[in-house]
Amino acid sequence: MRRLFGVIGFIITVNLAFGAKIDKGFEALQMFNYFEAKKIFEKSLKKKPVPAAYGLSKVYDAEKSPFFNIDSANKFVNLCDSLFLLSSDKDREKLKEFGIDENSILKEKVFISTFFFIRATEENTLQSYQKFISDHAHSSDYEEALKLRNHAAYLIAVDSNSIDAWNYFLNQYPNSGDYNSAKKQLQILEYQEMTLLGDAQSFKEFAEKYPNNPYAKDAQEMVYQLYIQDGKIESYETFIKENPNNKNVKKAWSTIYKMRTSEFSPAQIFEFMIDFPLYPFKEDLRNDLELSMTTFYPAKKEGLWGFIDTTGNWLINPQYSWVSNFSEGKASVGFMGKSVFIDKHGKLIFKHLFDDVFSFSNHLAVVSVSEQYGVINYLGDIIIPLVYDEMGEFSENLIYASKDNLYGYFNSEGDSAIPFIYETAFDFHHTKAIIKNDSGYGVINDSGNVLVEPIYESVLIDSSLCIAKTKEYTGVLNFSGDTIVPFTFDLIGKFSNNRAIAVKDQYFVYLNRLGEQVIKEEFGYNDFTLSYSQFNKGYAKVIVKEKVGIIDTLGNRVYPAIFTDVGSFNKELTAVRKGNLWGYANSDVKLVIPYTYNQAYDFHHGYAIVKKDSAFGVINQNNEVVIPFGYDKISVLDSVYLLVEKNGLKGVLNYQDSTIVPVYFTNIDWIDNDVIMLENGEGVKLFSIEKRGYFYKEEY
Repeated sequence: MRRLFGVIGFIITVNLAFGAKIDKGFEALQMFNYFEAKKIFEKSLKKKPVPAAYGLSKVYDAEKSPFFNIDSANKFVNLCDSLFLLSSDKDREKLKEFGIDENSILKEKVFISTFFFIRATEENTLQSYQKFISDHAHSSDYEEALKLRNHAAYLIAVDSNSIDAWNYFLNQYPNSGDYNSAKKQLQILEYQEMTLLGDAQSFKEFAEKYPNNPYAKDAQEMVYQLYIQDGKIESYETFIKENPNNKNVKKAWSTIYKMRTSEFSPAQIFEFMIDFPLYPFKEDLRNDLELSMTTFYPAKKEGLWGFIDTTGNWLINPQYSWVSNFSEGKASVGFMGKSVFIDKHGKLIFKHLFDDVFSFSNHLAVVSVSEQYGVINYLGDIIIPLVYDEMGEFSENLIYASKDNLYGYFNSEGDSAIPFIYETAFDFHHTKAIIKNDSGYGVINDSGNVLVEPIYESVLIDSSLCIAKTKEYTGVLNFSGDTIVPFTFDLIGKFSNNRAIAVKDQYFVYLNRLGEQVIKEEFGYNDFTLSYSQFNKGYAKVIVKEKVGIIDTLGNRVYPAIFTDVGSFNKELTAVRKGNLWGYANSDVKLVIPYTYNQAYDFHHGYAIVKKDSAFGVINQNNEVVIPFGYDKISVLDSVYLLVEKNGLKGVLNYQDSTIVPVYFTNIDWIDNDVIMLENGEGVKLFSIEKRGYFYKEEY
């Protein structure tokens, strides 16, 4: 309909002034007599070229015309247009009578260009669109042709996919809708070609040559990763020195700092300040040094936990459901129902959210999610994935784990150290660990080699020896497989002072680590023997004919077996009991403090806790009462302070009977050398011994 409209809509005004022939031509055209119209217009072309050329373009542009030829139509309309421009005003006025003017000629050109646009799209090449654009700037399809031309050029660049091709496209077609895509492709190629070698230098050169390329950041990241791939501090230092403008310089400094101050101790931070004078964040260092020397105490306010110092100032505002103490500069806290780690700035230091966490030790922490366990390091890297059903603690750089009911070990780097082949496993001590398979218990070393075959009912590692039990008897082996003590005893205890209790038929003897019986005498065995008669600091308590004495490691009777009970041997004064009362004897077994007390404990720092009738007090070595009898219980806190209890309440005294904390609290915990945590119905309080006052009281 659009093409036909160009003919039907043409109105011819007859004007005899232009000649009868031209009039007849337009009349024939109006009657669709294309043969007659063509013949008239062709004959008039020399004398009346403008209307004749216009008429011929109409003859050739009609699809129903037997002479339909869009190239000819285009030729004649362009001839008409060029001649019209040269026509005088008088002639133009005459042409208007035929409906020929600038607008009608333009409409004819636009109409004809439609056919050329279809032709260009059918050919669909850069050349076809370019020719159309060059020849038909007046076309209503001109803008669409530009888009199609530009896209055709883009596809050519895609096929070539070279830096030159993309540069040419971007320079020639800056208004293309594919410009951004082409630019991205160019940037990718620049990145790929310049970094083909994959070494740090090529990535570095790319980032320097193309700083505005979006892959420059990736290149800088690759430079960083290639420099520090071995994880050594020296590599981070080299990176900083050789790449001062890299975006990761701050990250590198931060990692060096974390690696050198993994425990966040004052000594580590001070050493870092000396070793790295070029560290750019001096103020942060000073702040961290001060924080590392500050003790953070958990405190609670309105149901939420934070941390305070000894002056009661909030160091980290109360915002957590629970908190742990700081360890290696990190504390686990309850946050949004999860367990996370914070530093002493109160910042979350890792991106992970865990269900449960354990404190950092030796720069590592066991963590869990959905009851599956793994390990992270002090940088927050997961070095053992969270896929294990059970996990121990690191001991001597090894940790046991279990999966699918089998146990094995990892090292502190997160590498598998001993395969998962055991039914159960235990922590390492002195390079040895107890394991079990379906045959029994045994011992392996830290390389996974079997030292004691797993064939025993139980095993106990005792330094260089292994105490092992079969179904019937107990013996001692060394870790070369030699039997040190034959399997003839009912029970053998651990060695202490090179002496072990060996039980047989309700009697026991003392053996040395060579398996020799070092004390000829045999002693009666009861259920308390292993703890009661074990050697401690060169002496042991023994029972002979229901009386208690003390022997040395050679079996000499230091105290004859004449007492109902004795305490630990002390060369100055040892607690001894006759009948129901206790006193104290010196090393000559001479009674120095008479049998006066219902209970008597060992002397420490010149003082002993004793009980008289139903109350406890404290005496000195002269049997002088330094703390009167009036307490239900007294226990030693340290060399200076005592914990006392009365009527279910607790307090703290010194040995001079001065009250440090009144007997007013249901629970007292010693936090550190200066701080005590106190609890009663009023809540939790923190008390500074040095300042003799509270610096925190729980707020609800």
